[in-house]
Amino acid sequence: MPEHSLGPGISAQRVCYEHLRRQILSGAMPGGTVIHQQQIASQLSMSRIPVRDALNHLAAEGLITVASNRQVVTTISTEDITEIFLMRSALEGLSARIAATRMQDSTIDHLSRLVVRMELAEPNYDEWLRFHNDFHDVIHVCCGMPRVQRDIERLRASSENYLRAFFASQTRREVDGSEHARLLDALKTRDGAVAERAMRAHVEGALAEISAFVDQSGKEATSAVTEARARTSPAADDAAPQRSPVRSDRR
Repeated sequence: MPEHSLGPGISAQRVCYEHLRRQILSGAMPGGTVIHQQQIASQLSMSRIPVRDALNHLAAEGLITVASNRQVVTTISTEDITEIFLMRSALEGLSARIAATRMQDSTIDHLSRLVVRMELAEPNYDEWLRFHNDFHDVIHVCCGMPRVQRDIERLRASSENYLRAFFASQTRREVDGSEHARLLDALKTRDGAVAERAMRAHVEGALAEISAFVDQSGKEATSAVTEARARTSPAADDAAPQRSPVRSDRR
């Protein structure tokens, strides 16, 4: 079954889409990577048609950009990060407001267990990020608004490789002032307005540090992504297409 709600259905196209999406989100293919359709098709033992169609889906999600007649992994700027996080703040705030009024005790218990798992996973940023995403997914599913959920997923995916780079450079996973335990406390009130304020503060609280990281450490961010690739995917170099020099896409 598909790993998430985005992209094509089960098919060769889906196999290619999932492969490339994992490579991009894990940092194995950082911003600026040039994607060669024939090379991907050969790696996956398929024709170029499903590769082309998979790339169209990734472009619709903002993960791939067409530049000078080439398809490259999208490079984002501080302006992009700001826009993405403000959009996430609005949508995730809405999701939390609705979800808080619908949550069962069993859902609160599930979120509590995820907070504990995040705390225990602190030394491993990939594991921490997985529990982090699970935590937010539980809230958005509980909201019961699939269009909102899909839009949030797209926004999160568009910056996830940079988030991985940010967390790879940190000794702590929680950004000051945006701890998930505080967000959980707000959800426990079952008050929609309280939950929305907490979620918006949570998302926007992370923005300042992550935006500064992208702005001040463009080349270092790329190095952190490359280091994350080496740690989490030893065979990534064999799977990643040839890259062009990474540039800082500041406006």
